[in-house]
Amino acid sequence: MKPNRAEAEELLRRSLGTRTELARAVRDLLDMGQSMAAISMGAEGLVAGRRDHITVAVPPPVKARSSVGAGDALVAAFAYAMVEGLEFDAAVRLAAAMGAATAAAGGSSVAGIDAVRAMLPQIVLTPLDEGKVP
Repeated sequence: MKPNRAEAEELLRRSLGTRTELARAVRDLLDMGQSMAAISMGAEGLVAGRRDHITVAVPPPVKARSSVGAGDALVAAFAYAMVEGLEFDAAVRLAAAMGAATAAAGGSSVAGIDAVRAMLPQIVLTPLDEGKVP
């Protein structure tokens, strides 16, 4: 499950303004029976988790030419990473890179592999301490 922030706020009927609130929201999505969940935050990246781990992925600032398809590209990259057996954090990093690179590509184009590869090392992952997330 991968709603954007506005969709998650509507689903959960509360504001999600901070990373802690977003992490709690991911935990709530997991408690609804999902094995993995993420909330995309546009240019701010995403918060993603599974039962034993929640992480935040933040891309570098990019000149977003269009957000059309960026969320779909993010989901596709995450699904690909899971099918290929990548570790969870590597999948989250790839998803964030694909979303950001696609937003920078403009129009309804999906980012090319070279743009995604260039973006990967620029994604900052921050694991959230499980003790801080109810």
